[in-house]
Amino acid sequence: VLSPLPPAPVPAEKLLQARSKIRNGSVRCILTETGVVANHLSLLTDGLSVNIGELDSFGSHFQPGPDLYVQMMDYNTGVINDCLGREDLPKNVYLDPGEQTPGEAIGGPFMLTDHFGRLVTDKDLLGKYHILFFGYTFCPDICPTSLQVLTRALKILGDEGNRFIPWFISVDPERDKAEKLREYVNYFSQNLVGLTGSISMIERVAKQYQVSYEKVMEEGGDPSLYTMDHSAGLFLIGPDGRFITKFANGITSQALADCLQEYR
Repeated sequence: VLSPLPPAPVPAEKLLQARSKIRNGSVRCILTETGVVANHLSLLTDGLSVNIGELDSFGSHFQPGPDLYVQMMDYNTGVINDCLGREDLPKNVYLDPGEQTPGEAIGGPFMLTDHFGRLVTDKDLLGKYHILFFGYTFCPDICPTSLQVLTRALKILGDEGNRFIPWFISVDPERDKAEKLREYVNYFSQNLVGLTGSISMIERVAKQYQVSYEKVMEEGGDPSLYTMDHSAGLFLIGPDGRFITKFANGITSQALADCLQEYR
């Protein structure tokens, strides 16, 4: 029988430094994990005002099944958002125009394939609102969280959500082939469209939307287990195919739904 190793002792100096950050307001949220004893939590927080949220990264509170992953992401996203108090922030906090160069056009012609292997071009963005997210299927955190926020926001809108088509554009075309994308997008919504293409085409469309990404490989590690360091955010495209705005990474589902209601 294997037993976990005892946790390494935390130096008192580090605990005091962390408590000082909580006291001066630099820290507004502390996240704990279900089933993991937070030995120093009371020492850090006693007498101080700070939000505490309990994550369930292993799904111990949920029944096994095909919806387990989505339920876990939905729950943990909600815990993080509640802990950060983001529901109380004004809508314009979530607009992210700063990453675009003033006066520079966002978007442009492209030719990709969807998760069924069908050809998709920028002309397919005409006629409806579209929301684009750049990421990759092996992404451990930002991508599934952002896609869960996006698809949940459209569900909040009900029938109005059908006016928006969500797109997931892979920045990892070497691994994200059509079959892999098809499996991945179905975790979130049947309406989510996965897009991939050649390395050069992905580079082009990412540049058009000013999305930066880079392959990160662990020294001495398995070369197939690399990660992709990439910028995040949701791009709103109008029925005329023109870029409208970008919602910053970290927006909540409710805040996104509220913002989207303004586009009718």
